[in-house]
Amino acid sequence: MGIKVKYVDNEEELNICFSIRRKVFVEGMNIPVEIELDKYDKIAHQIIAYVDEIPAGTARWRKTKEGMKLERFAV
Repeated sequence: MGIKVKYVDNEEELNICFSIRRKVFVEGMNIPVEIELDKYDKIAHQIIAYVDEIPAGTARWRKTKEGMKLERFAV
């Protein structure tokens, strides 16, 4: 099994991350999409994980006044 984790660097990967988050948070946990996909997505650093070259997970991090904030982990 090959696992690869990388920073999102294109629109296609970003859309895959949003798709994973919709599946986990909006569909799976009934979080309103307006809350899940928020204004911080534009400034946060997005990460995508692949298992055997198949997108399998995502997370994001961003800098705040208090330090780094790790958010939106979804697998």
